[in-house]
Amino acid sequence: MNIKSDAPSLDVLKRIKALVFDIDGVLSDGTVYLPNVGSYVRRINVKDAYALQLAVKCGYHVAV
Repeated sequence: MNIKSDAPSLDVLKRIKALVFDIDGVLSDGTVYLPNVGSYVRRINVKDAYALQLAVKCGYHVAV
């Protein structure tokens, strides 16, 4: 296997402490529900939500 020399080493990746995500287009598919006047709900994939929950349980700080 040939690995690029500019690829980050695992030691660099181990220093990651926080993850920051945008909802629109990153965690959602763009669907917006309007259940009541003045409120809305975005739809995200349950696998993404599980991954975020697991990241928090593993000690990462998550901002959405």
